[in-house]
Amino acid sequence: MIHSDLCGPVEPAALSGEHYVLTFVDDYSRSCEVRFIKKKSDIAVEFNKFLKLKNIVKKFFYENEEEYVAGALQKVTRNVGVKIDPCTSYTPKLNGVAERKNRTLFDKAHAMLYDSKLPKFLGGCANQAAVSLHNMIPYTSLNDPTTYDIKYST
Repeated sequence: MIHSDLCGPVEPAALSGEHYVLTFVDDYSRSCEVRFIKKKSDIAVEFNKFLKLKNIVKKFFYENEEEYVAGALQKVTRNVGVKIDPCTSYTPKLNGVAERKNRTLFDKAHAMLYDSKLPKFLGGCANQAAVSLHNMIPYTSLNDPTTYDIKYST
């Protein structure tokens, strides 16, 4: 199962002008990926790209917001046989996995920018670095392998 959340608009925009952060979290390994998008309507395009990189996605869990229930995303999930499981809109507690992951990643990114004294417009780069760090850290809840190890082990 994949948990997803959309954050934004984020200011300042990322280097390429993206104002939204789309997060995908694997329920089993807790590995995550972050995509930066310019418009909320780009969710379907990014989810389709995400599916091409993932071997098997059976269920997609997200907040039941307009961006997610738009026809394009429904069509993508239907075409590949992914079951959708929306929770009630604007209830972050119900989408806790993705919401908490976003908080953790944004906190790490802000800390990196603050410590390095780099400008805020590099927030997107810092967020990607936070994702890379997250996926490479061993977790006791996973008996110490990294989420990267679980994701790419055969």
